[in-house]
Amino acid sequence: MLPLDALKDFIKTVPPFHLLSGDTVDELVGTLIIEYFPRGEIILRPEGPAASFLYIIRSGGVRLLSKDGDGLEKVYDYREEGDFFGLLSLLGGEPSPFTIIAEEDTLCYLLRKEVFKNLLDTNPDVFLYFTAGPSKGFKQHAGGMVPEPLATQGLEVQQVLFTGRVREVMHPEVLTCPPDETIVGVARRMTGRGVGSVIVVDDLGIPMGIVTDGDFRGKILAKGTLINVPVIDIMSKPVQAISPDAFCFEAIVSMIINQIKYLIVMDGLKLLGILSEHDLMVSQGNNPVAVIKGIEQASSIDQVVAIRTHIDRAMKVILHHGGMARDLSELITTLNDHLTRKIILLAEEAMFSEGLGRPPVPYSWIALGSEGRREQTLRTDQDNAIVFADVLSEREEEVKRYFLDLAGRVVSGLERCGFPRCKGGIMAVNPKWCQPFRVWKEYYRHWIVDIDHPAEEILQTMIFFDFRSLYGSYDFSTRIAGFISEYLNQREGFLRDMAGTAVFHETPLGFFKRFVVEKSGQHKNQLNLKVHGLTPLVDAVRILALAQRIFETNTLDRISTLLSTGALSQGEADDLRDAFNVIMLTRIRHHVSLISRAEEPDNYINPEDLSIIQRTMLKEAFKAIDKLQRTLELHYGIND
Repeated sequence: MLPLDALKDFIKTVPPFHLLSGDTVDELVGTLIIEYFPRGEIILRPEGPAASFLYIIRSGGVRLLSKDGDGLEKVYDYREEGDFFGLLSLLGGEPSPFTIIAEEDTLCYLLRKEVFKNLLDTNPDVFLYFTAGPSKGFKQHAGGMVPEPLATQGLEVQQVLFTGRVREVMHPEVLTCPPDETIVGVARRMTGRGVGSVIVVDDLGIPMGIVTDGDFRGKILAKGTLINVPVIDIMSKPVQAISPDAFCFEAIVSMIINQIKYLIVMDGLKLLGILSEHDLMVSQGNNPVAVIKGIEQASSIDQVVAIRTHIDRAMKVILHHGGMARDLSELITTLNDHLTRKIILLAEEAMFSEGLGRPPVPYSWIALGSEGRREQTLRTDQDNAIVFADVLSEREEEVKRYFLDLAGRVVSGLERCGFPRCKGGIMAVNPKWCQPFRVWKEYYRHWIVDIDHPAEEILQTMIFFDFRSLYGSYDFSTRIAGFISEYLNQREGFLRDMAGTAVFHETPLGFFKRFVVEKSGQHKNQLNLKVHGLTPLVDAVRILALAQRIFETNTLDRISTLLSTGALSQGEADDLRDAFNVIMLTRIRHHVSLISRAEEPDNYINPEDLSIIQRTMLKEAFKAIDKLQRTLELHYGIND
């Protein structure tokens, strides 16, 4: 057992106990229980009783697992020396929302519930730390499983907006009525329930429309004549719906765009609940909802550029609040999507006001690469293109000039907003990547069907298989996916060519599974997380997806679909998901850290700057990627 003085010295280094007076620390230490957990032991689980202690890690580390929407367990977080766990269960009086397992032999100090609650009651600074500060106890949990005691003790509204899902804040009890019910009867029911809306449903319970108190004022009272008509005569339709798994801020964005105050929550054709704008309080500042609202209301590129600075600050707050890598990437991508669409719209309006007219034919602005996969981090180079509808040959050059002009304005606007130009020139402003559909169709035919491509062309080609239409009316994505499938059937050797390029960048693990770092130069003793981690994973999963004719572009979606088709086993899928999350979250944290120091973000990290747990998890991630690369080599006969 450690000497008492050493134990005191350790506790004084653990926030927020470092805020306590010397006498209080002396009393606290006298109540601690020391317990050892061997590697692999389950300490807390959702099926077990509520925690009776706050666990403070003295040595070793633990892994937190949570179940996703499909009921599959995934790694949620890791805790190490100086961290604590069990707070949610301890204060909520409910079983732990996580399965918590000793990642290695782990020694913990256990603080009894009654002692901990007394600390909260008698030490305001400690109370504020656990309820409004950077406490890992609940701020790291983005799944909405915050118990009521914490929710009423200062949990910030922004926490819900940043990382919460619609199902966490919706009202499950929805007032409904048939289409032939009279407005007087509906008004009485709304008054009796104290609600401001009713959903009009058909015989199967499927929503047909919505009637709000605003409809009564605008469509009945404003006319000065009270007529007891059926609600179908005044309802608004179609009713706007949202998924229960959507982010709360997406609900507010929908309200802003559609200029409505209510959203129904639907799971397929099943009505689950309703949201009002009052349920989703929008604060100002770094809230991403406020950022999006500002983007929607911007009337010039200068205003959009000014708003862009808030995105970095919003991401810092989101990272501080916790969340999985996928959630962070989706939030970043969604913010950037709104910004890009606004810049395109402003560019179109500017060209119209200058007498250049509206877009002459339907077109689509295509997002490529990480943006096409919805996997952006805080700093991402531009990768984009334009596809426009085929026209008669005599008009093609004129139409193309219009879109190149538009692309130049958009690319310039994005650059002003902090998105560097692509060093390889893969941007819509490049005439090669601003083409009619017939040319794009020929591009994909050439890339897939023709043979003997230089390695550089194959490497450049990969980015064009991570595409999505970001703006415009031309359905490029659906049409080109069909042609890709057709061309792949003509020449399967294309996937072998891509596989050879995908295994070119090896993971940074040596023979004894030690990190391989740069030996000299600017990045000495560092490794590139993108080039030797994320890129090999993304490339390999893309090839597996194309082989199965899966045209999802998001890496995690590709993995899930590959699992459902049997192309990946459950264990393989779990390992690859974990690898993706570990690498992406490490990159995002690294970017935020550099930005906070006014340094330009890069992808180089020094493994020695990471904790033992972080290094262990990165090694496991690289091992999973390396295994996938070896599978590709074996399947496609590479290096035979």
